[in-house]
Amino acid sequence: MPFLRFFLLYISVISILSTSMAQNLPFGEVPDHQLNMTSYSKDTSAGAVILNDYGEVDFRYNNCSFTCSQRIKIFKKEYAYMASKAITVHIGQNLIGLEAASYNIENGKVVKTSLTKELIHKASEKDRDIVKFSIPNVKEGSIVEYKYTLLSQQSIRLPNWYFQSQVPVKWSELKFLNMPISFGSELQSWFPLDTIESYKKNGNYRWVMKDLPAFKRENFMANEWENLSRIIFFFDPPESIEAGWKEMVRSLKNRDFIRNPNVKFLRPYVESFSQQHKDSLGLMVACYNFIKENVHCKEAKNIECRPLKKVFDEKAGSAAEINLMLCSMLREAGFESYPVALSTKEYGILSKNSYPSKYNFNYIACYIRVGHKNYFLDATEETRPYFIPSASILNCVGLVLDKSEINWVTITPENSQSAVNWNFLLQLDSTGVITGNARVTFKGYAAFSTRETMKNSEEDYIKILKSRMPFAELSEIKIKNKLNIEKNLVMHFKIRFEDAIDITANKLLINPFLVHMYQTHPMIKPERYYPIEFETPIEHNFTLSLGFPEQFRIASAPQNMQLNNEDASIGFTYLQDISPLNLATIKSRFYVKDCFYPASMYAPIREIITKMIEKEKEDILLTKK
Repeated sequence: MPFLRFFLLYISVISILSTSMAQNLPFGEVPDHQLNMTSYSKDTSAGAVILNDYGEVDFRYNNCSFTCSQRIKIFKKEYAYMASKAITVHIGQNLIGLEAASYNIENGKVVKTSLTKELIHKASEKDRDIVKFSIPNVKEGSIVEYKYTLLSQQSIRLPNWYFQSQVPVKWSELKFLNMPISFGSELQSWFPLDTIESYKKNGNYRWVMKDLPAFKRENFMANEWENLSRIIFFFDPPESIEAGWKEMVRSLKNRDFIRNPNVKFLRPYVESFSQQHKDSLGLMVACYNFIKENVHCKEAKNIECRPLKKVFDEKAGSAAEINLMLCSMLREAGFESYPVALSTKEYGILSKNSYPSKYNFNYIACYIRVGHKNYFLDATEETRPYFIPSASILNCVGLVLDKSEINWVTITPENSQSAVNWNFLLQLDSTGVITGNARVTFKGYAAFSTRETMKNSEEDYIKILKSRMPFAELSEIKIKNKLNIEKNLVMHFKIRFEDAIDITANKLLINPFLVHMYQTHPMIKPERYYPIEFETPIEHNFTLSLGFPEQFRIASAPQNMQLNNEDASIGFTYLQDISPLNLATIKSRFYVKDCFYPASMYAPIREIITKMIEKEKEDILLTKK
């Protein structure tokens, strides 16, 4: 089975000597077997394959050069886009030696079509140029290749290197030559180590990965780039990771926007709320709601903050600015409250073993303890209650910027599930028509996301609800607690259907599952290389009470089932009870307690979901007595 390999690697301890021969062929030297390829043997469905991806960083004479070359085989015309590239040229860099060409077999001969100056375009931005080009004469069967060098004088820029791509990669290699300074690297790969080779010798370094499958985004994946096999570099590695993080905490706490946020302008509001709320929880919630309702959140890009008075006056700020303002307001109210520096799931995984850098963070939440409970407050969404932070930071690791040297926390608040309870009380009549009442209760993140859907109009969610039960007529739909966001969201409606019932002679077939957990199977592939990441813990409960006429009896019904993984953190239960009073009760429960599971757990999780979907397709058979 594929397994997780996630580790911090310092170059000074790499001692594995590579025994493989370099796969980088000279530019323009295209062997016949590559030209004649019609598919890639390790993935015959691939539309293209990167035959060689080669990077070389050379440090000499106070210059740093980065040479990149790539060769690609195109099998399908829709992958011709891979012959178009964009090169970022930063300030202080020069682009030299750009060459590119396509190779095709035409009338039994190899035809080379080179890139011309007319096909190269440059666009200037604030601190960089973007050079774009498209290699000509690309079609099915083409080989395309390019190479270029970025030259920096008296400046060293270490490139982050992605071994993996959207198509299979046969060979990917990065070299450092004549490295004059100490540096560290962080290597991430979800593949066995026999695909990785590295060495250090005489100031030269080399990393190789080979035969990598195409990266394809799958369900339950928070961040595409975080799952690509890659290596990142950094200068001046600290003596230890812990020492580096301690220094990072000291540096962050000394920033003006953390050490002295200056929120005197909030004091009148704090005094007013303190008079209205004599209990601590009530005062905390009042401050939270005030910030949430008065400052609109913009995109979270980093944790740099402007003066908070300016943010408040503009009524718009980043997540860091808004939650830092909330922390400061709570301190004015007498609470011990601290900012928590975080990286969202979309921004990238942060761990205690990550290299210490302020660029690891893009989000700030607010940590506070009231009574015996810890809260992670996040005032960035109008419909979010105080007890659930953004799902983008749920289960993430963060640094509390409090009085201690270093304080890591994991964002795992209470009531963090996305829970939905479906309850149906129905009656079957002698003509095969089913009518009755339904109640749906949304809790936690499910309530929040449903309120977000119906923020502009309740009809937006009602359309989704009806699409989940297209066979039924829904009427008299009533929604409770739409605006009272601290309570569960509840929906009541009447239901009627007959087309979903299979009536044959004296028999009735009824599928008791009026709603399914998943509309389609979310785990189609038989195996997975990458971890499984649920956005939130899940709780999905379904209860059906179905009465039926006396002249019918239940001849068969789905058998009870209970499934769970080894630690019982994921499970599915199905229970049915047939009463002598012509009443069938069906109950099912699907739950996921954790957000993150390694790839080794994919098979048992997939099996549970597969059997749940199969169970949801089983019918109840009623026959006339």
